[in-house]
Amino acid sequence: MATPNPSNTYSYLPTLAEVSLEVFDRLGIRAAEITPDHFISMRRSMNLVFTSWSNRGVNLWLIDTQTVNLAQGTPTYLVPASTVNIEEAYLRTWYMSQPIDVTPSFATTASSPSVTATQANHGYVAGGFINIEVPVSVGGLILSGFYQIASVPNANTYTFEASGNASATTSGGVVPLFVTAANSSNVTVTLANHGYLAGQSFVIGVATSVGGIMLSGSYTIAAILNANSFTIMALQIAGATASAYENGGDTQIAGQSTPVGNGQPAYNDIRLMPFSRQDYANVPNKLAQGRPSQYYYDRLIDPTVTLWYVPDNNGPYQLIYNRTTQPQDCNPRGTQTPYLPYRALESFHADLAAHMAIKWRPDIAKDLFAYAQDRWKEFAETDSERVTTHIVPQIGAYYSNGAGYW
Repeated sequence: MATPNPSNTYSYLPTLAEVSLEVFDRLGIRAAEITPDHFISMRRSMNLVFTSWSNRGVNLWLIDTQTVNLAQGTPTYLVPASTVNIEEAYLRTWYMSQPIDVTPSFATTASSPSVTATQANHGYVAGGFINIEVPVSVGGLILSGFYQIASVPNANTYTFEASGNASATTSGGVVPLFVTAANSSNVTVTLANHGYLAGQSFVIGVATSVGGIMLSGSYTIAAILNANSFTIMALQIAGATASAYENGGDTQIAGQSTPVGNGQPAYNDIRLMPFSRQDYANVPNKLAQGRPSQYYYDRLIDPTVTLWYVPDNNGPYQLIYNRTTQPQDCNPRGTQTPYLPYRALESFHADLAAHMAIKWRPDIAKDLFAYAQDRWKEFAETDSERVTTHIVPQIGAYYSNGAGYW
């Protein structure tokens, strides 16, 4: 009896050129008969076969995970154009510590969104979040709200990216300045490059006393004076002409609370439920803010995902979703290989031969399509997650808030 002599290798993956030769063999077209037109036709068929596969269900090897930082008041976000479908999505909420008073010390560079913050013994980690709760004007930017930390050079500094490019190279920062006039409820707010419009809300997060009145909470902007100042109307009439910086000139910053495991910040994930275009159309207040609970995936040429509720200021939130991508493009030349798992190779060859037969060997196309269907069924049965199936009615959706929404 002969002794087995295995290869002990597991690397078989033909190039697309080899796939082409195998397909031509199945069509009865020998190497000497192959022309450039054959290979041009082959390239088209390869990519169209993958298009067909994308329509047949979930291709497990084409699933990846996307992470999107959510912004308060922003309901809709772009999805990469290579996305075929969003399979499942969940909301990640990061736990934050109590805010602390911090003297504004932010360094900006002209034409760059990168900001370096100086905060002694901050304890933050890259990838975590901070929340700047008292807005700071610096370098033409307004720093306010949640930011993800890009890097931590040392124990006293960290970097993050603002939502736009700075207009100046500078350092420091100034919080809002409030100015009252005696016997008037009109308050002038000075905040360089504020970017607000009349009618928008301005939130004073830290109660500040000025001119005998207390400013705190949300105010509607009454008028824009210039790029650096605007007015709001207080609820009381000031007893004196005076000025004061919010929070005494300090900003407030909250960061990650208790890190867990390998220095990673703590968070909580909650599954988001999908709903349709019609479901979204039936939502009475599409701009209502809260913790997002549902998403609508709009399968446009440039697809988007829209959240409801619209993210509020209780984050920071991230949208995490698993998506199926379209297969990578094929070009049968050089050493390029198909982006396929080993178990899919025969099904790919069979489907490709059937598609090529339509054009080059219509007399055998029917038989090749029958074989290809059998191979796809064989492959699809293995390309699945073999787990226990649970069927649970979602009765709660009908009674959650009386309107048929979560």
